[in-house]
Amino acid sequence: MPEGERTPDADAEPRRDPRDAGRHADRSTAAGRDAVGHRGAAAHVSDSFTRKCFAAAAIGVALLSLAMFLWYSIEVLLLIFAGILIAILLRGLSDWVREKTRLSHGLSLAIVIVALLGALVGLFWAAAAPLAEQVGQFMDRLPQAVANLRERLAGTRVGTLLLNSAPKMNELMTGRGNLLGNVTGVVSGTLGVVVNLMVVLFVGLFLAANPRAYVRGLLHLFPMSRRDRMAEVIGATGYTLKWWLIGQAIDMVIVGIATWIGLAVLGVPLALLLGFLAAIFNFIPNFGPLISLVPAVLLTLPVDPSKAAYVVILFLVIQNLEGNLLMPLIQGRAVDLPGAVSIVAQVLMGILAGGLGLALAAPLAAAAMVSVKMLYVEDTLGDEVKTPDDGDARREVRFVKRAARETKRNSG
Repeated sequence: MPEGERTPDADAEPRRDPRDAGRHADRSTAAGRDAVGHRGAAAHVSDSFTRKCFAAAAIGVALLSLAMFLWYSIEVLLLIFAGILIAILLRGLSDWVREKTRLSHGLSLAIVIVALLGALVGLFWAAAAPLAEQVGQFMDRLPQAVANLRERLAGTRVGTLLLNSAPKMNELMTGRGNLLGNVTGVVSGTLGVVVNLMVVLFVGLFLAANPRAYVRGLLHLFPMSRRDRMAEVIGATGYTLKWWLIGQAIDMVIVGIATWIGLAVLGVPLALLLGFLAAIFNFIPNFGPLISLVPAVLLTLPVDPSKAAYVVILFLVIQNLEGNLLMPLIQGRAVDLPGAVSIVAQVLMGILAGGLGLALAAPLAAAAMVSVKMLYVEDTLGDEVKTPDDGDARREVRFVKRAARETKRNSG
């Protein structure tokens, strides 16, 4: 072929196989699908992360709101719990009267209330005069006893350090300018105590008069499938609190009488009043006896310093007999509250709610122990532990289960 000449097909494009074009189109389509899939997965991950963030934020806000609610309403909640304790005590006594007399619940409760009021009036009639006289003597002697204690402490290096760190009397009583404020504070404090007592009594009376209605309302807060189990928990908790109250009441009477007799034998002044204070403060386990010991020692030191040691020994003997013999006999079947748990609960509640929290910390801890054992240890962990619903609290459990069945019928 001559140079410069080209074949007819020399400049033509190479022929392409139609199958190659199809494969290229398929690859493009697959790449597009992959890109769309990646974008969809990324969007899905983004939406899932956003939802989780919103859920975490909502949970955080809910927990913070709950904490703030508990913080600002803890005193009211404790007053309601005190009313529940009163209701449990009244119902326990009225159930005993109903068993013995076959009367209705209302009449049995009325008999219990009249009997308790009669007992309080009789006790006031018999002991009001000597107690009032001893209260007056106590108020007269207490400042002198505190002054004597300060003098004794001032003679020692440790005592001087304590006195320098303690508030001075003239800092507490700053003169006439604050007299009206002090009086106003006393009046408002007294009025607050009276109002709180009225709230506790009325809550207790209303709950004791118609407990089933309130139990039904509480059970309505739980799913239908959990109501029978929650009925068992509520019944076992009520049984535990009932026996805790019975044990504390008997313990208060015995400790008060033993303290009165012991102090009278030792020749301590105002033994009746000090025994009464020991009985009242003994409602607070662990810390109550220490509180009632302070005025007994303060009144004994000016009379005979060596006798103050005997007073301390007397209180220690009574408290050891109470803790190791009396309380296990009364509360051993129903109340399983380790001493360390009780002390920690009292310290925490005392910090959070003051004296009211300190007084109610032990029954709160006892109720919490029952709930933790039944709902967490048994139901969640699957361990078998002895709880009141295993047999001792059958009556309370049956009562709450009847209320649970009524809520199911009403819901159906």
